[in-house]
Amino acid sequence: MQSAIIKTADSETGNRNIMQTISDVNSASGNPAGGPLQFTKTTFDAFAFPGHHNFRSSFDQVLAFLNNSDYLHATGNTSIWGHAKYDWLHSGPQGHKRFENGGIINTNQLIEVAEHNKPEMVLPLTNKSRANQLIAQAVNGNNGSQIASNSSESSEKLDKVIALLTALVSGQGNVQAVIAKSDVVNAVKSNTKKTSQYSQMMGY
Repeated sequence: MQSAIIKTADSETGNRNIMQTISDVNSASGNPAGGPLQFTKTTFDAFAFPGHHNFRSSFDQVLAFLNNSDYLHATGNTSIWGHAKYDWLHSGPQGHKRFENGGIINTNQLIEVAEHNKPEMVLPLTNKSRANQLIAQAVNGNNGSQIASNSSESSEKLDKVIALLTALVSGQGNVQAVIAKSDVVNAVKSNTKKTSQYSQMMGY
């Protein structure tokens, strides 16, 4: 996978952190591709890893690449404008954002939940009373058919969850010039670390 990401960056930009240099439908619509992997801004935003929303950071682009459920099949040997090369197979990611370890959803989209048939819970952050009920269910180990009552304790837990999740997504990484092998390795390590932090935050 490390080789696949770097080869894609080499093919797209010569592994340079630049905006696209050709005119196409994306640039014409004001949504040009940029960065070593040449994500468009809207595609990058759709797959950005929590806390890593810097469009021009190569590290954040690697995380977005890995946050695609179909990342193992996203790149490969192909032909573009008659030239054989290794690149995106479909001009970009075709899967969905991965939420097996949680995350914040703030745009209308289709997602997969309960991956591997593991129970999950969706918290409506704009409906505090319902979120309180769901948090209390999770804390008390109730099944989906039981509705927990509101309490000051569950309200405090929701406030803590919202504050921590907000802190996770507010950070912005530094812009980096190219994708280095260390970026790919660190992206995987960061993914693992974020998963561990999220588990500790949620108490499991």
